[in-house]
Amino acid sequence: MAGRRLRHGPARSFGRTAIDTVVFIAALAVVLAALKFSGLLSIDEGPVRVIDGDSFWRGESEVRLYGIDAPEYRQTCKDEAGQQWNCGRAAMRALKQLIGGRDVACEIRDTDRYDRLVAVCKSGDVDLNQAMVRQGWAVGFGGYGSAEAEARQARRGIWRGDFERPQTWRRRHETSRSDASGTSLADD
Repeated sequence: MAGRRLRHGPARSFGRTAIDTVVFIAALAVVLAALKFSGLLSIDEGPVRVIDGDSFWRGESEVRLYGIDAPEYRQTCKDEAGQQWNCGRAAMRALKQLIGGRDVACEIRDTDRYDRLVAVCKSGDVDLNQAMVRQGWAVGFGGYGSAEAEARQARRGIWRGDFERPQTWRRRHETSRSDASGTSLADD
């Protein structure tokens, strides 16, 4: 065995090394995308700027709360006496109050057609998605059914009178993305 030389295979070509690098980067991108959409990748915790009752800016990212739909900023509802009130602004104030100036941590579930992150978010120990529905400031879809039933039974928030479902209101009013993003709206 002494004096035996180990043979090395042929040197790798530049093309083969480049292909290996591209395959590695693509595989890494697939893994990161899978983590993001599985909810295992989350947005760093930090301060937010509330847009309306179900969305906010977190740094450069616009985040929409998963599984809920709150009245639009300019949407009005009717109270038990039939008087109109701005339930959209009230929902925005409710989300601000739930956050209470604390940092918000989110678990990403998806992105929507407007490239917003769709997430379940917490401020401290408060699950913002569930709390907005339970307090009657949003309707649930795909979950939060018991929280919505509780709000409806107690006539909280939008359930204290008549309202149009936010999705229906948006369709009727053809809300533009610039309105929904909050960029031109005054902060209440």
